Amino acid sequence: MKNYPDFVLTTSGRFTSDGAGVRLKRILPIFKNYREIFEVNPFLLLDEFKSENENDYRNGFPLHPHKGFQTITYMKWGSFEHKDSLGNSGIIKEGGIQWMVAGSGLQHSEMPIINQDKRIWGYQLWFNLPKQYKYVDPYYKNIQKEELPLLNLKEGIIKILFGKTNYSEEKGIQNPYWKLNYYDVTIYPEQSLYFNHQVIDIEDWIICYVYQNEIHLNIKLNHKETFYKLVENQLILLEKGNILEIKNLSDKPSQFLFLNSTKLNEPIVRYGPFVMNTEKEILEAIHQFS
Repeated sequence: MKNYPDFVLTTSGRFTSDGAGVRLKRILPIFKNYREIFEVNPFLLLDEFKSENENDYRNGFPLHPHKGFQTITYMKWGSFEHKDSLGNSGIIKEGGIQWMVAGSGLQHSEMPIINQDKRIWGYQLWFNLPKQYKYVDPYYKNIQKEELPLLNLKEGIIKILFGKTNYSEEKGIQNPYWKLNYYDVTIYPEQSLYFNHQVIDIEDWIICYVYQNEIHLNIKLNHKETFYKLVENQLILLEKGNILEIKNLSDKPSQFLFLNSTKLNEPIVRYGPFVMNTEKEILEAIHQFS
């Protein structure tokens, strides 16, 4: 049975800074009020950093700890160099991904490599670990763009970062800890894409974030089926669906990030770079890196 997803909310990215003064746009988390977060577990944080001014990012993210979750950094322009306390190092280049499982804890740095054209553009996702995997050994992998499937369809282009689609047998990175589909999508003018039950389940959170132009999504709003318009710099959160139709009704290509995952119904306690299940575990993490 086809179930178009229910509307939950929309939000927009907001400018802030992090690391050593890196200017970025914070898309997730979503705040219900000044302090209280609307949790979309396992999606913890989504940042966009995009600039052609090296002063916005040149000082990068010096050595800092993480514990209890995964970081996934996707570069569209430019490069970052990763180094960590386990001795891993690598350069994430344009079109590639850095996947780090913080697990039981490590320290790392992410520093930009300033190219001749000075521009940089990427996204960092914090993706939670279930309770049973909070203390796995930390892990790091660098995945270059040539290793990621790129589906050229008549309707558009789907770059599969994690998971799979209903358009091909090809798969992106497979997350062994919790379901994750994560795509970078282009829809050509006056075309539509469908993601069906092979991708989306009734128990999932579904996220679309538009970074160029606009899209229309077939959803349920106030118990009525409708096409909802999502514009540039807007994120939509959906649930309780197993099919999603996405249209580009304009005369220009539209681009967006698509993410979905099974809801993770476990407690979240956040403190800066640590995400655990209890306050006691947070205190242990603070002590571990003090």
